[in-house]
Amino acid sequence: MDPNNDCFTWRPGHCVGSDGQRTTALFVNCWAYDQTGRRDELYTPLLDLTGAPATVQLQFDVAYRRYDNSSTDELRVEISTDCGATWSATPIYQKSGGTLATAANTTARFVPSTAGEWRTETVSLTSYVGQRIRLRFVTVNQYGNCIWIDNVRITHQPLVFWADTGQAVREELTWPGLAGDCRRYRDFTLPVRISAAPSSPVTVAVSVDPVSTARSGIDFSLVTPTLTFPAGSTAPQNVTVRVYEDQAIEPDRVAYLNLAVTSGPATLAANRSQYALWIRDNDFFPPEVIVYQQDFEAGSGGFTQVTITAGANQWVRGTAAPLTGFSLYITNNPSGTPPPFTYTTTSASRVAEVSPAISTVGTTDLVLAFDVVVSGEYGSPTLQDFGRLFYSTTSATSGFQPVIGCAWTSNTCVLASMLPSQRLYGYPNVVRRLYVSLPSATWNQPNLWLAWRWDNDADGNGTQPPIAIDNIVLYGRRTPAIETALATTTVYFGPGDSLYAYSSADGDLMACLVNTGSGDYGCTQVQIDRTGTTAQALRPGHTPPEYVTDKTFLITPTNAVSSAYHLTLYYTNAEVNGYQTTTGQSWSTAPYIVKTANSIASEYTAPTPTYQMSAVRAVGAYGTTGQWIWGQFGSFSGFAAGASPPLFARPDEVEASDEAAPQRFYAASPFGDQLRVWTEKPLYEVRLRALTGAVVWAAQGPYQPGLYLFAMPGLPAGLYIVEGYDAQGLLVGRAKALHVP
Repeated sequence: MDPNNDCFTWRPGHCVGSDGQRTTALFVNCWAYDQTGRRDELYTPLLDLTGAPATVQLQFDVAYRRYDNSSTDELRVEISTDCGATWSATPIYQKSGGTLATAANTTARFVPSTAGEWRTETVSLTSYVGQRIRLRFVTVNQYGNCIWIDNVRITHQPLVFWADTGQAVREELTWPGLAGDCRRYRDFTLPVRISAAPSSPVTVAVSVDPVSTARSGIDFSLVTPTLTFPAGSTAPQNVTVRVYEDQAIEPDRVAYLNLAVTSGPATLAANRSQYALWIRDNDFFPPEVIVYQQDFEAGSGGFTQVTITAGANQWVRGTAAPLTGFSLYITNNPSGTPPPFTYTTTSASRVAEVSPAISTVGTTDLVLAFDVVVSGEYGSPTLQDFGRLFYSTTSATSGFQPVIGCAWTSNTCVLASMLPSQRLYGYPNVVRRLYVSLPSATWNQPNLWLAWRWDNDADGNGTQPPIAIDNIVLYGRRTPAIETALATTTVYFGPGDSLYAYSSADGDLMACLVNTGSGDYGCTQVQIDRTGTTAQALRPGHTPPEYVTDKTFLITPTNAVSSAYHLTLYYTNAEVNGYQTTTGQSWSTAPYIVKTANSIASEYTAPTPTYQMSAVRAVGAYGTTGQWIWGQFGSFSGFAAGASPPLFARPDEVEASDEAAPQRFYAASPFGDQLRVWTEKPLYEVRLRALTGAVVWAAQGPYQPGLYLFAMPGLPAGLYIVEGYDAQGLLVGRAKALHVP
């Protein structure tokens, strides 16, 4: 209602709400309202409290920033118990000026832009239980600034809700190792709040929504499935989620965490009952490496200050900021013990803290990660007190280009110059970890300088604290060499995982594993257990063309499961050339991946042969420095590359036979131009070998049980071995076939 009929009254407006999301709220524009003392009224419908409990209450969110310290705009809530015929002489709520204000003064027309500019107000309605009431929100204009309200509600219980609706985290190489596991981890703390102190304890269950794409126990673990809010306390309770860095190449995944009040006098806030935790992967090829890191525990790390406008506020290393141990932050008293994490809002200061020169030679795809706490001042649409991030490849004092925020030469920026997830403004006492992809101009540079800059004007407005940074890590991608030495690493190889195995000693490339099945191998040790640049016999009696590579691999999982997987082994040019020279075989046509029950070296003295060869193969170049060979299997042990002769006996059969049982597999070449194969089991590949063991022809299916006729390749007359393999690379059957062209 507009009692004065002057067009200034309650209106809807767009803003950022108390949950940090864009919304529509109601406001009175006292900023442009020069008729002081005038009232504007907003009425509720009739509210029935005849059956309400004694704890019934009014709650609403309010946002107000004074124009200056003399502003005394007022907000009241008045009540009627006779359908609005009369109203109480004493408001049930009344605040004005500094008491009403929810953020620092601003001379700009106030439109809420962050969740921190709102406050939730609670008014008891206990005295009106058993009655029907109406409420009206009344503003008394004093030509100050806009008054906003939102989320008006009548409730008899406190509301339980997530303090935020979600965040994105990124796997990092600097996380600590998990005891008794092969993965790294970091615990993330997610606060849950309650709107008012409960009269008795409130228990809240936390669960993982089944639509989550992140895998519980593999990508993350919910450490805190239950929370309790004590009676009489509004202290936030924290949910701990452990996120794993697991080396698997995977898409970004999300864990949706749901709240449910299981006991106690509280109600779940429906619009803040779910938290979205996005987990971003860092395991691609080429692999990520740590280019630079600094946590300031041992000193300032070579950081220096560049002053653009001298003032009372300076960068300092200290312990007053709410970060771990020492950090770099802005202070107005550098000689304090410790220097306080506060700034003087009446002293214009523009200062940057610049890193030492960082070499990024040989690295691409740079990602900068750092912890930050920052607040400041915002007068829509311009930032007055705020942080920024720059880089330079020119010097430590010039040539700076913006990464977060506007140009170096600008003293103010619009808020839109920063992505919402990377804002260096407006999160007082909230520790955030920011991830920033640096432009390609920073890649492969002999010198890179990073600069965190703080700007504040001298208008006396601003929200403490200023800015603090810590735990800086610069990641980049670098193509690894192929490992030639004895080496080991342990990786987590779960269902559907694809990963590269790199030496834990020097980061050189060893192998690639792709789990195409549903089995969880768990922590899996990958070793190069023999080295060399020639080839040697796998079994006694093997001739040089049948030798396997000197370099061999031993892969040992924690969980003894059977799950189909692809395996790629990497060899240098010297290792490949040595194999070819020793065996007389061509790498492009002869070798397959050979698998043994134990290590390749132990196969030579094993009483019974255990080796088998992959049913499929592929080879290719690794840049200009090496070659790879690929195969597929269903279990782990020792591996090498070679063209070993086929085994005519399965090691688990008591009575060996040259030919597979006729009811399972049969092959013959009754005509010179045909190969006839019959199988009782599905096949993935049919392979033809010479008696030397070399594969001379192969055909890939899949082939269902039945009879098949293949065109016989143009081969010399003689006896050949026909083999059938299933999709897991296991031998289904073997038979001799006489070929007479």
